This record gives sequence, structure tokens and C-alpha cells, in this order.
Amino acid sequence: MPLATFELALALLTAAPDSAAAPQAGTDRVVRRFEEIVVRASPLHDLLSSQSVHLVTRTSLRELPVDRFAEALALKAGVVARGEDLHVRGGRSGDLQLLLRGITLNEPLRGRPMDLPLLAVESAELLSGGLDAEYGGALAGVAQVRTVDPGERPEIELRWEGDGGWRTDFTRRTGYNRFSGRVGLPVLAGWGAVGSADVFTDDTHLPALRSRRAWNSWRADNRLQGFLKLAPVRGSRPLALEILAGRRVRRPYNPMFSLDGYTTLCTGFMCTGGPAYSDTSEPGYERYRAPDHSAMTDEHHLGAVLSASSPLGPGRLRGAAGAVAVRRLTSVGGRDDESYLDPSRAPFFGLPESPTSDPLFVYRGDEPFFQKSSGETFTLRADFDAALPSGNRYGFGAGLLHDRVRMRELDLTTKGLNLDSLRAYRASAPGGFAYAQGRWMHEGLVLNGGVRLEAFTAGSDAARQSFGAPARTHWTLSPRLGVAYPVSTRDVLSLSYVRIQQSPARDFLYENRRVISQRQPLGNPGLEPPTVISFQAAIKHLFDQGRGFQAAFFYRDLFGQIGAREFRPAFLQMPRYENADKGHAEGFELSLILPGSRLQLEAQYTFLHAVGTQSLEEGIPYGARLTPRTESLGDYPLDWDRRHSVAVSGVWRHPAVAPSRSPRGPIELALRGLRGRWSASWVTRVGSGLPWTASPRQVAIDDLSIVNQQRFKWDENTSLSLRWSPLLLSGWLELGLDVRNLFDYRSERAATLYGYPHPTINTYYDDYGAFRGETGLPGGAYWEDNGWVRVHDPRLLNPPRMLRFSLGTRW
Repeated sequence: MPLATFELALALLTAAPDSAAAPQAGTDRVVRRFEEIVVRASPLHDLLSSQSVHLVTRTSLRELPVDRFAEALALKAGVVARGEDLHVRGGRSGDLQLLLRGITLNEPLRGRPMDLPLLAVESAELLSGGLDAEYGGALAGVAQVRTVDPGERPEIELRWEGDGGWRTDFTRRTGYNRFSGRVGLPVLAGWGAVGSADVFTDDTHLPALRSRRAWNSWRADNRLQGFLKLAPVRGSRPLALEILAGRRVRRPYNPMFSLDGYTTLCTGFMCTGGPAYSDTSEPGYERYRAPDHSAMTDEHHLGAVLSASSPLGPGRLRGAAGAVAVRRLTSVGGRDDESYLDPSRAPFFGLPESPTSDPLFVYRGDEPFFQKSSGETFTLRADFDAALPSGNRYGFGAGLLHDRVRMRELDLTTKGLNLDSLRAYRASAPGGFAYAQGRWMHEGLVLNGGVRLEAFTAGSDAARQSFGAPARTHWTLSPRLGVAYPVSTRDVLSLSYVRIQQSPARDFLYENRRVISQRQPLGNPGLEPPTVISFQAAIKHLFDQGRGFQAAFFYRDLFGQIGAREFRPAFLQMPRYENADKGHAEGFELSLILPGSRLQLEAQYTFLHAVGTQSLEEGIPYGARLTPRTESLGDYPLDWDRRHSVAVSGVWRHPAVAPSRSPRGPIELALRGLRGRWSASWVTRVGSGLPWTASPRQVAIDDLSIVNQQRFKWDENTSLSLRWSPLLLSGWLELGLDVRNLFDYRSERAATLYGYPHPTINTYYDDYGAFRGETGLPGGAYWEDNGWVRVHDPRLLNPPRMLRFSLGTRW
């Protein structure tokens, strides 16, 4: 392609739909070739970039039947969702970074991203491959968020969703309610404010056994989220302040803590019969509601970002300062008081082979766990980028970070074993980065290149940790290289190579214990940033009428990941976090985007092969408390190794039509009112089975070749949303009906779950996994001398069909 033709193509590719200039006589032919393809808003990201980017539009967030921002990301190619965890291109759940104005919204303890109210998000971009040097510190990719802007006129949007107190089969109340709202209005002198709130309460599909003292008491899952933004109402938004706040209270269901009645710890002669349970009061029995004695989690998070931008010479200078804080409390009753951790109140389980008790259930006592943690990250960054008349671009930037973390954790199950039961630390550490990147074009070939320098250290507190040493600063250099070539006026081929290092989460670094069990490794202040080397080949294609298609082939090699390995100080032997795990993932992604005003569709397909030494940083959780676990030496399928994933989403709208004449009679008036404005949206997700382990019965796992060698069946989940706005109230009132899991497909989400605080079931042995392996049946069981005892644990299955009703208004 001649250089002049290529530059004209570039100008049209990046032009806004209403800014195309009239073509000159000598270039009429070229303009006609590109106008139909690009001047209509392109559904694809910058075509001359080497990055693989998936756009999350406003329509996806407002109209599709999704409840959380993470669910909208899970519809994109390359993403595997397991519960609330997202795994992008085979990465671990903490390897995805959430950004707002370049500020990280991940908390520093474990790298969990902040939850966002849906009405506060205008759009987002998921960058999963070929990242520019501007983005760093994320082994699996980056999700970049843009929030809503205040308008020139007041705007209000309110919405309620609920299940009416009933499940689909009308047999059990679930208590699902969600209130969402957004208010925007001009404030003063060209400035405006927009605020959003989201209040969500739900008892979920699991048994709701905990007591509720009032109608407004906490349910099983509760989320409160808020957002506030101050910014100019027009122009390029030179200055903006964005504040995000939230709270989540989780009261999980645990079958071990499910008895609700009267219990005794002594039956039979000399109490040889063990504990017993009764529905009614009997002599020697005490009232015991076990669900209220199981731990719950109360988490608060806060984020604030102040950003500014200004033209400077040929480019634009941008700056941002941000702070992210999280506070998490896990305790019985949500109390900030660890006094219940008394040996006399330790959980008392039933006895095996007992006629009066069941070894799975707790008959008296509290869950022996307390954890209180907090973390803050402060970030300051500045960036400059410019585009030259030749089409070349360049940019550079730098930033400083500072983390502060605190932890206090008590585990009473270690009492009497001469092991440390208290884990506590307080630490802070700085960090920083600098980068430079550019785009150069020559005779139709586009070179995207850059380099990123990052500094990471455990800080001055490293020497005060158990088995610590003076910290050193780890400097990492990450080259980014990509080539893009427009092979035709509709197709762009790109190749990329990137190397990324991600700083380890702070909770893996610090430690005060010295003698521990095998169930939670020691923190290690000597950890270094893990590394990924990624290769990608991608093609982007534009059809007529603004439709788009993109495909990407990727290979990712990870090494130096955090894993547990045996540590041998003096005469001791115990696990500690080390840079010992590795893995690799390869596959390809296909995305088809068909935008439209009446009907829009999007289809995503992913083939993924993800293997590694371990799925969890802690390794396999099952085994003896004091016996070293078998170390992983080979590559095994990771827990999220879903080979085939398909996601199809769509929105259909039927706009209201104004009547041409007056109605004749009340019947015609009623029929005309029903016409109104209709819309339907749906999401269908289909995936091949996830891996699981058929563990040996009553034997510790010492042969890791069996790990994740089995597969569940394919699973499917379809959600449907119907909306209707009456003609007479069009734009003011909207009624809706949502159905989750439309076809009520009860697929398995897991074969086993960790059984803390039980001393043996699903801790010493993997009973659930062994039962699934021997019988092929879901639901879990534990072994007694007479055979398997079924548990029917509903946590192992995905939720059934759910109906929700909605009422909304907007003006």
C-alpha cells in the first residue's frame, strides 16, 4: 500500500463519525473504499494497535442480564469464570488488573479488584494481549474502566429488581432485592456532579439458616456500593474527581454448621455415646443454632482518583493521584472481638460410627477463626502522549506507589500442637515505574514498541519478619514489541511479543510465625515479581455497516509464580511461599460483533489449554497437618482449564410508534397502550467441562499425576431479560422480567470443597473428591465403615432457575 494511501486510511480509521472532511478530487476513490467501513463507529479498538482489546459497551452494562461488572467481562473471549473469580488467558484470579484513569483499583493484600456499581460505569476495555508499555504489572491483562460523566441537564435513573420473595418453583423465599440509582446534575460554572448507588441483598439458592432479627437484617450476600464524580459538563474533562465506596457482608452457608435445635455433648454411660441432637427440648440439652456460630466476612473498600489533563505542545499531558483502601473482618457474628476464641468454645463434632451423632456436624462451639486485615495503596502518576502529522506517535510516563498492609489472624485449631496460632504483621513499602512507547509507520508497516521499568521491594519491614533479611529493590525491565500491517482496506494483521512482571501481593511477603502446620505457608519477604512472556498473532476485519471480527492466537509462558515449597530452617521443616510455580497457556479467540439500532449481537469463542505446577499458591489443601505435602514437579491441568467456551449475547428493541389517529373506544385505547416500547436481551454461555481430581479414598494425595485428570460434562447457562415501557408512559416507566438459568441446567461447579475447621473430612482426606471418583455422583459424601454417607452439598452445583421482576424510571 503506498504511504499516502495508508496515511489517508489511518486518518479515516481514527476519525470520529461526524468529523470526516470532504474528499479531494485526487482521493475520491480511496475515500469511497473506507467510508462505508470506518466512518460509521467501528466496533473494534484501534486497528493499527498490536493489542488484543475487547470492548464492554454501555449497552452491555445496562441492557444485558448481568448483575456485576465482572459478569460483563466474563462474556469476552479468553475469560473463564469460576464463581466470582475471572481467569484471563489461563492466568490466576489475582493476575487481572482493574484501572481507572491509570490508577490501580486492586487492593494490595491479595490483588482482588474492587467491585463497581454498574450504573457508574460508562464503558470498559479488556486488554488481554500485546499490551503497550503504558500498562504494566498484570500477568493476565488489564481491565480499563471509564465512568459516566455529568450532563448539561439533570438526569435521574432509578431501578428496583426483586424475586417477589419466591423462587421459580414457589417453594422457598430467597429475599433477592436490588435498588439502583443514578443522579446527574450541573452544579456551578460549567461543573457537574453525578452519583450512583447500588444496594443488593440476597439469600442465594443455598439454605438460609442464620437468624435474622429484623426485616432489614443482613442476608447471605449483601453489597452496598456508591459512586460520586465531579467534572466539567462539557469539553475534554481537564479535571475530575471520582470516588468509589462499597461494603460487602457475606454470611456463607456451611453444612457443618447447620443444626438448629437442642444438643448435648454427653449421651450413654460415662458419655461414651458422644453428642446428640433433638428438635425439642429435653433434659440435659441446650439450645444451639449452629449457623450463627459460623464465621462471616464484612469488607469495606474505598477508592478515590483525582485526574487532570492539559494540551502541551503537540500532545497532551495527563496526571492522576489515587488512593485505594480495603478493610476486611472475618469472625463469628461479624464482631471486632476475638474473645470467642477460647478452647472451651472450640467446635465439638459428632463421633464416627455413633448412633446418636453425625461426624460431619458441629454440636457445640464456635468456628475457631478470626481475621482482621487492612491495606492501602497510594499512587501518583504523570503521562504525556502526542500524535505527529506523519501518523507516528510517542508517549512516556512515570509513577510512584506506596503500600501499607496490616494483618491479625488467629486459628484455634492449632492449640495443643505446639504450633503458632497467631499470624500478625504490619508493613509498608514504596514502588515505582517509568515507561516509554511509540508508534512508527513506514510504507504501510506499523511498528508499536516500548519498554517499561518497574521497581519493587518488600520495604524496611522485611528484616523484621520471621526468617527475614534486609530487603533489596528488584528492578524489572519489560520490553513490548508489536507489528501491525493492513493487508487490505478491511483487514489488519498484527504480531506482538511482550514480557510482563507483576509484583507479588503483599500477603505473601510478611510473617511473624516460626513453627507452623502444613496448611498455611510462611510469608517470604524475599519473593520476586513473577514473569510472563507472551506471543500473539491477531487479525482484525471490518465488514459493511460497522460490523467487525477479530481473531487472536496466543502463547503465554509463566515462570517464577508464587507456590508453596518446603523450607528447612535448622531442624524444622515447613512450607513457605517461593517463586517456584510455573505454567503455560495457549489457545485462540474469535470475536464477532454485529452492532445495530434494532438488533445487535456479539459472539465469542475461546479455545484454551492451561497447565501448570499448581492452581493455588498454597498447593493442594488436603493432607496431614504436620506431614510435608508432595511437591509438584510436572505440569497438570489448572482448575480453570476450560478447553472450549462460547458466549453469545444480544439485544433486540422494538420502538414505540406514535398513533396516527385518536382511539375509538376503550378497547382500542388499551391495545394501543400495550404496544409501547419492547426490548429483549439474552446471554448464553456454553463451555466444556472443567477439570477435577478423583482422589483416593482415605489416602493422602501423593501421586500428583491424578490431579485434574477428570472432566465434568459440558455446561450451559442462558439468561433472558424482557423490558416493556407503555406507550403512554414511554421513557418514564419500564417494567421488566428477568430469568436466570432459563433452562434450569444444574451443572456441577466443583467436585470438592475445603473442609476447615473439620479435623479430617475434606482436610486430612479429600472425601468429596474420592466419592465423586468412585461413584460418579455429585453432592459429596464422607466415608464410614459401612460405606459412603451422602451429604448432598448444594455448594457443589450451580444455581437453579431464578425469576426476577423489575421496575425502572428515567428522566
